Amino acid sequence: MQTPRKEKQALIGDLLVRAELISRHDLTNALTIARQMSLPIGHILTVNGFVTDEELNAALRVQALVRDKLLAEQQGIDALTVVREQKKSIEDALDEQNWRSEYLTFTKNLGQLLIDANAVTPDKLKSALAACHSSGLPLGRVLVLQGAISEFVAYAALTAQALLRDKKIARDQAVGSLRLTSMHGDTIEDYLEFGGLRKIRPDHVLRLGEMFVLSGLVSELDLLSAVETGLMEAQPIGHILVQHNLIRQEAIDAALRLQDLIREQKIEPLKAVDVLKEYASHQAGSGNFEQIVERIAKKKIKPPTSGLAQNDARLLETVHGLGFVSETELAEICKEVIGGNVSVVDYLTRCTRVDDSKIKTAMRCRELVDKGALTIEQAIFAVHIWLWSGGAFDDVLINVGWLPANQRS
Repeated sequence: MQTPRKEKQALIGDLLVRAELISRHDLTNALTIARQMSLPIGHILTVNGFVTDEELNAALRVQALVRDKLLAEQQGIDALTVVREQKKSIEDALDEQNWRSEYLTFTKNLGQLLIDANAVTPDKLKSALAACHSSGLPLGRVLVLQGAISEFVAYAALTAQALLRDKKIARDQAVGSLRLTSMHGDTIEDYLEFGGLRKIRPDHVLRLGEMFVLSGLVSELDLLSAVETGLMEAQPIGHILVQHNLIRQEAIDAALRLQDLIREQKIEPLKAVDVLKEYASHQAGSGNFEQIVERIAKKKIKPPTSGLAQNDARLLETVHGLGFVSETELAEICKEVIGGNVSVVDYLTRCTRVDDSKIKTAMRCRELVDKGALTIEQAIFAVHIWLWSGGAFDDVLINVGWLPANQRS
């Protein structure tokens, strides 16, 4: 008998009736019209004057919070009554009841961080927050779905928010690095480490989420939701993925073991992805975990640039070495360029986050390295300074004493 009651409590009409914003008779009539016209019940209620837009949005907000067990149902109903009788916003009505939610605090702080970093506009954030309240989806996922930010920037914002919460960085570091990530596309870890923060994770170790996405076990959007939910609820991402039936516990355990093998340099990151993909597929004859690791670790893999023309290969290797594309992105770019009859420069410009200025800088670095005027380590350092300071790349080299002024391109 409990299950029907829980389902009933999640219905928007039931919340409105119990808060005495509409009568049961009015709800019945509205439901009949909604079915006949194939329109949402909320639309019928507002068009016919049963509730205002503000009251409907407040009820949708309460519905989402109750559904996610972030708000007691009776507390939400009492808040809706205050919205009607005192003409207050749902936020003020909940504050009046001394209600606080880690979810709303996290979402508010995340939104403000994105605003301060100029990653989203206030109007886009307002629209996304409204969609969050009505759908129950996390803010990061909604912003991506609405096209306001990319998955890459969303992950960066969540990373910054987590580091802020754990007091590992100051707020100005979070805002500055997120702004640069949004502008230039490099990882937020790169900017923070360049600014003096100790390494956030060891080199070449894939995050669990990255392994799941690369192996095709979880979509990027589902991972984004899991990351944000995990941060809000202080739960490991693996727990969230299993809890929402997005992945099996066996795959989580395998991925954790693979991370250890990568740290111990017993398997390369991309080979670890292949192991996880095969292990999770449960294909006949695939063998157990150790056997799969041993077999795939022994495979010889050609460099992804091996099928490209020499100039294209060297440009891509430089772009990768400078950190403009990841190892995984490098392999994907090579595959697309080889099979799509498109130049490397065109593909980088149109299909990746590498803009024209970065491509020109990578080409300049390659030229200077080939001439012996610059080491690749110097090039990487100079590029980081250039990303922070802007201006002409050659001016950066001149200022640090690595290029004579008369050799400016």
